[in-house]
Amino acid sequence: MNTPPRTPGNRVPNQPPGPVNARAAREHAIGSYNAGRFADAARSAQIALNAGPKEDGLVHILGASLIRIGNVQPGIRLLRELCDRGCPHPEAWCDLANGLRSIEEIDGAQRALEHALKLRPHFPPAVRGIVTLLNGDGRAADAAPILDGALRAAPDDVSCVLAFAMVASALKRVPEAIDLLTRQLNAGAVPAPLLRAAHTELARLLDTERRYDEAFEHAARGARVGGPIPEQGFFDATIGHWTRERLDGTPTSGLDDPIPVLVLGMPRSGTSLVDQILSSHPEVGSIGESPALPRIEQRLSRVGWPVDGVRAAAGEYLAMMRGRCPGRSRVIDKLPGNYTILGPITRVLPGARIIYCVRDARDTCLSCFMQNFGSGHGYTRDLDTLGRKYVAHERLMAHWRDALGIRVLEVRYESLVADLEGVARSMLDHIGLAWDPRVLEFHLTKRHMRTASAGQVHRPLFTSSIGRWKHYERHLGPLLDALGRREP
Repeated sequence: MNTPPRTPGNRVPNQPPGPVNARAAREHAIGSYNAGRFADAARSAQIALNAGPKEDGLVHILGASLIRIGNVQPGIRLLRELCDRGCPHPEAWCDLANGLRSIEEIDGAQRALEHALKLRPHFPPAVRGIVTLLNGDGRAADAAPILDGALRAAPDDVSCVLAFAMVASALKRVPEAIDLLTRQLNAGAVPAPLLRAAHTELARLLDTERRYDEAFEHAARGARVGGPIPEQGFFDATIGHWTRERLDGTPTSGLDDPIPVLVLGMPRSGTSLVDQILSSHPEVGSIGESPALPRIEQRLSRVGWPVDGVRAAAGEYLAMMRGRCPGRSRVIDKLPGNYTILGPITRVLPGARIIYCVRDARDTCLSCFMQNFGSGHGYTRDLDTLGRKYVAHERLMAHWRDALGIRVLEVRYESLVADLEGVARSMLDHIGLAWDPRVLEFHLTKRHMRTASAGQVHRPLFTSSIGRWKHYERHLGPLLDALGRREP
């Protein structure tokens, strides 16, 4: 079959227009951005900017899109230049703040959000951004005046209500937040892109009030909002490809540097808590949930793992860690999903210390189901698929242990809660550091958290999350069947 010539009249749908048509590129960039197709938006905005005038709106689209697809530094640079020119649009300042927060420039992010609020008082995205920052810093109580002002100015704005719901527990105003969210949902006032967030926030609040059946109903409604579950892989291909023989034949970087500490496991298994505890040691820093290792693995897989490439990737990653956490002898990368690439990554970082976080499978999966994850965790929206994914993750970790022959320290959440000092000592011994009692007061450590556990790691340990699944047992049949028999 012959492919028709790609002229403006019969251009392939959803493809960026050619550089000869700046107006079409501009329209395509705007349409793609509004539809959430950020890679297309970035390409088309760049074409339009190259072919036509340097329109501020296109610069904003390009910068914000680059941040959303992971090209954070170039996106920040564009938005910073735009804002430095006195951009009057609070949306651009909010997008700059999102980019800065993603690279832990928290003070800069807060300044950008405060400027957005000066441009447009009570602007809902800026309000939500400020509240998220305060919550991540363990200062949720400071959000009350901002939220109260915003809710008075825009009582029906869903974004502000969601921001309030995020910190309602810390403010001891859960019933008020439940009432606000329930009224919004019952009135049909929640726009489609925020429906999942609204239902999952309401489920979380109802859970804190021990209204478990209602909580599960809203969690399930939120899960259904996401549409069909993406087709899942269950690591058969990974296990088949990365055999012991293939791993042994893959070159190592030779950089046996002990600085990396990889904290990994299923989402909601305690990785944020372990990160916070260890980061309370004066010699430990953290880069949070960095996408660096998956990108390195993808890049090296495309080119066949050449020894020079492996060594260069290791040098790049180690330099990034030292640049982000100067003066620290250990730096944590706590992206939970690094367990999926643990085998090949140990060839890049042979000196890395591995901490594998484990929690009761039923509690882990329930917590995942009730969490509003991004698009990369579609499996969490279906109980049967979630259970099968959990079992597959256990099989993959068993494979890595057998194929790698390296020591992986398993840290059980329940054991950590029961014996903080004992488990903390074992973790510090595993990563080669001396004991420091400051790790026992991890909840006092001042650092910003960007994960779903942001509000929890700034509190002392609590036991209420252990055995939480039992409150929902009557709803969890597909999950329990998929997980198989587990210890009580």
